[in-house]
Amino acid sequence: MTPKNRKLSRSDLQFACDAKIDFSKSEDGAGKFSMDGYTGARMQRWYGDIVVDLKGITLGTKRKMAILRDHNPGRIVGHGKPYRAENDHVGVKGTFSRSTPDGIEAEGLSGEAFPWQASISIDRVKAEEIPEGEKSEVNGRTEKGPVTIFRKSRLREVSFVVFGADSNTSAVAASDEPTEEIEYLSSDGRKEHDMTEEELKGKEAELKASADATKTEAMAAGDKAAQDRFAAFRKDFGDEFAVRMFSEGKTAEEAQKAHYRQVKVDLLAANGKLAEAQVKLAEDNSLDAGRTTPLDTGTRNEDAENKPKTFAAAVEKVTAMQKAANEFKSVGEAMRAAMEKYPDLHEASLGAK
Repeated sequence: MTPKNRKLSRSDLQFACDAKIDFSKSEDGAGKFSMDGYTGARMQRWYGDIVVDLKGITLGTKRKMAILRDHNPGRIVGHGKPYRAENDHVGVKGTFSRSTPDGIEAEGLSGEAFPWQASISIDRVKAEEIPEGEKSEVNGRTEKGPVTIFRKSRLREVSFVVFGADSNTSAVAASDEPTEEIEYLSSDGRKEHDMTEEELKGKEAELKASADATKTEAMAAGDKAAQDRFAAFRKDFGDEFAVRMFSEGKTAEEAQKAHYRQVKVDLLAANGKLAEAQVKLAEDNSLDAGRTTPLDTGTRNEDAENKPKTFAAAVEKVTAMQKAANEFKSVGEAMRAAMEKYPDLHEASLGAK
């Protein structure tokens, strides 16, 4: 049966590599860069080995893309456009900002041949799980399971980083870190919710038959301990998880740890939904009391006449609103909020440069 969708933090979907970064100067003296953001290699994460299918990455080349430092929206290095490099590698060509400290620093260090790493951030992921004993073709190579292949994704942004993300990063993200839902595809490339009722019943029957066959195999072997272990797995975790744990030869302790890790991921997803509900409730209460709608509600309640005309004006408006609410922290935070609230103005400002 297809794995259930899961929530992963944004940092779990950031992938760095020792990519080649070329630095140059244009005729007007502006610093230029060109980098390979991801080469299609197999990587290790706390949730297992993964490969991002290069051909399945949507680049969105019709617009300029923000180039950040360490995937932080408040630390702008410059802007650029993604492209397909040799062998479908994902690359980006861009210009360093002369207006931000991170842009000036990154350009200066690049001129000194600093060993930057390139790191991509993706979202809108559709994944395929390859179990142990099976294999699949991706990025011109044959990958053996167990491995998860991100068949479809969107390039969200590219960052200059000093060190790549640790492959053993904890599964527990910060409470305020955004999460992305990973949608798993079935073996024939369709999502389970696209299947007919008869097909879903067939999947369930197939899974139950597999569980019963595993139990029969254990009984035939005359291994009472194995029988008891499988029965306990099935009672505690259900058919699907029990079959996987038993077939992998996991002990009760190992199965409990694996189940606990999955529960933590599910809990993150539940907390995310709870936070969204709390924000919505706070917005409704705020409107009822006649107060201003919170910043992160976007522009849906804003009259066209009151909307800022430029991104600079948007930053000033957000700054004033934050100060009035005693929420102002820095210009960088205000810029980040303005980027999220007025993405069209932000893109227009990039296009004007």
